[in-house]
Amino acid sequence: MPKPRRKRKSGKNGGNASAARPAKDAARIAATQLVALGNALLDAGDYDAAIAEYERAIAANRDIALSRRNRGKIASAYASRGNAKTHARDYASAQADYKRAGELARDLPRAPTTPEAARLVIQGGAQVDKGDYDAAIADCDSAIAINPNLAEAYNVRGIAKAGKGDYDAAVADYDSAIAIDPNYAGAYNNRGCAKDDKGDYDGAIADYGRAIAINPNDAATYSNRGIAKYNQGDYDGAIADFGHAIAVTPNLDKAYYNRGVAKVDKGDYDAAIADFDSGIAISPNFDAAYNNRGSARCRKGDYDGAIADYGRAIAINPNDAATYNNRGIAKTDKGDYDAAIADFDSAIAINPDYAAAYVGRGLAKTDNGDYDDAISDYDDAIALNPNLAEAYNNRGIAKANQGDYDAAIADYDQAISLYPDHVEAYYNRGVARANKGDYDAAIADYDHAIALNPDHAEAYKAYYNLGLAKKVDKGDYDAAIADFDQAISLKRDYATAYYNRGLARARNDDYDAAIGDCEMAGALDDECAPDPALLHALRAARDAVKRATESEQLSDLAYQDIEDKDRKNEQLQRQLAEKDEKEAELQRQLIEKEAESREMGIALSSMPAASSVRMTAVAGAKPDTVAVRYYPNPEADSSFFRWMYHRNRSTESQQRISNAIAQMRKGNFGDEKTLRPGLFERRLRSGERIYYAKISATSVVILHGGDKGEGKKKQDSDIEIASKRWDDHLQQQQ
Repeated sequence: MPKPRRKRKSGKNGGNASAARPAKDAARIAATQLVALGNALLDAGDYDAAIAEYERAIAANRDIALSRRNRGKIASAYASRGNAKTHARDYASAQADYKRAGELARDLPRAPTTPEAARLVIQGGAQVDKGDYDAAIADCDSAIAINPNLAEAYNVRGIAKAGKGDYDAAVADYDSAIAIDPNYAGAYNNRGCAKDDKGDYDGAIADYGRAIAINPNDAATYSNRGIAKYNQGDYDGAIADFGHAIAVTPNLDKAYYNRGVAKVDKGDYDAAIADFDSGIAISPNFDAAYNNRGSARCRKGDYDGAIADYGRAIAINPNDAATYNNRGIAKTDKGDYDAAIADFDSAIAINPDYAAAYVGRGLAKTDNGDYDDAISDYDDAIALNPNLAEAYNNRGIAKANQGDYDAAIADYDQAISLYPDHVEAYYNRGVARANKGDYDAAIADYDHAIALNPDHAEAYKAYYNLGLAKKVDKGDYDAAIADFDQAISLKRDYATAYYNRGLARARNDDYDAAIGDCEMAGALDDECAPDPALLHALRAARDAVKRATESEQLSDLAYQDIEDKDRKNEQLQRQLAEKDEKEAELQRQLIEKEAESREMGIALSSMPAASSVRMTAVAGAKPDTVAVRYYPNPEADSSFFRWMYHRNRSTESQQRISNAIAQMRKGNFGDEKTLRPGLFERRLRSGERIYYAKISATSVVILHGGDKGEGKKKQDSDIEIASKRWDDHLQQQQ
């Protein structure tokens, strides 16, 4: 995230090298006071007012300018005015003042060194402002040769060396300045900047603290200390320092900007946006503030607002690759993949070595289903930056979506090795392992992801997938229910978690709780509403168990209290109990059968979202006449189910596909098209396609799924995949 340049201070007390001796006449006393007032205004940053005071000092001395003993005073006034003009970027006038100061002081018997050294230091400061660091260093070297005890010369030379990236040499110069003048606040501030640039944040913060102790009204030093604290991850401390800077100088746009950046990273997006608003109100062309306000809005989910802010930043600075990259991310999150890819293209055109833009473009292509091109972009990003964990994680997602779980797991491994706390990589590896059938390893990965960050925004999905793995694949319903409990505690409106917890409770014969969960799922999301037949089956099972329990209780009473009465009544009660028990068992078997035929595996996504397990019990339905199996095997981890429960497919679409397969079990193949001998395409009106092979009149193998809406190129690819899988199945049967 961009951060403003810290302010280094090039002088103290207006840059004067030495104090002038008091003069006895009124004119010289007034001039001394005027120069001191100008110096104070210069330190406050009011350059125009400082220049005005120096001009008054020069005017007061003009009548005695030719007196040798007074030339030092007027020379100092000219030099100070030159310093003020340098700060005001009026370099030509500043050089004229320096020249005049030198002329006045040139033939003084005792003072040729101090004005000349001061002129060289001020000239060096002007060279720093122009970016000519070598010239600045040369000027300061000359000044130090004239006066080795001139603290300002070491300070300005330190700034020039820091500008060249030689931070150790800069620190040494600041040390020299501080040794000469222990109360030199500017040198402490500048040494802090050099240490910050070296990554020595503790040392930088200590130096900024010393500068503030000397001058507690310096907004720039508070701001610099805030940046060091931000770099340490101390967002609260940074926000406090930026607040101090604003209190000292309310119109300091960069302090508002920096505070906004810290608040974004802290997750306080509304407060961050307010700070960016303030920075923009002060500086309407502050492109970085628009850029970062866009990022805050994007994290809030306000993609349109974010895209608008990025557009304003680009209008101000059309050559900032980072802003194009950020706008591409917002458009990806909004689902506008083509526009996102165009923005990433622009970022890469500006900076071909921008690895993050390749990662962003790869993610947009992954979400758009273009996995091969996405993998190519991730490859490019890794070539530019082999230590970019996110590139490996995202490449793993693309490979997993292609069904290449081993390669995906290898990429997740690499992401974790680079960044051991990568929550998403553990989660994604768990999904890949579950899809391979390695449920114990998947559960371990989900557990690790949750342990790393139980409060992660997507943690509820990890708990949900844990529940699915334990329920669907391991039959550990108590543990599954506990995981669904955790998922629901993190996301109270998680309808699919309620639904699947209901199914797990039904497996544990807790029918009242199961009914409540299924009804809650429907109340939260119409697409998760349970089939009426399922609710009927659950209620029937509950009532049958209740009657069986009551019958057993009646039988116990009969044995205890009516032993001498007719045994036929006792026999009748036992028969009734046996009948009810059989009915309850029949209902349980019905639920079990339907659940086994409907429960699906875990879906994949860019942050893979788990699939909903649906179960429908249909009483009195036509019996199945066709056995349906799935490639590569009849288990729930088939590639067809991974397609069916992709995160972009709605529950309504999933239900249509499930209904079509149920019809196929009854022998109804609907709108069927022959692709080649033995290979067929079932076409649904809504556009979904089911590709399958008929082994016999009573047995089919479902090979793959597709969607007409994805375009002819994708449809041809789906048919080719189905055909290859049919050939593979035939070879396996030989």
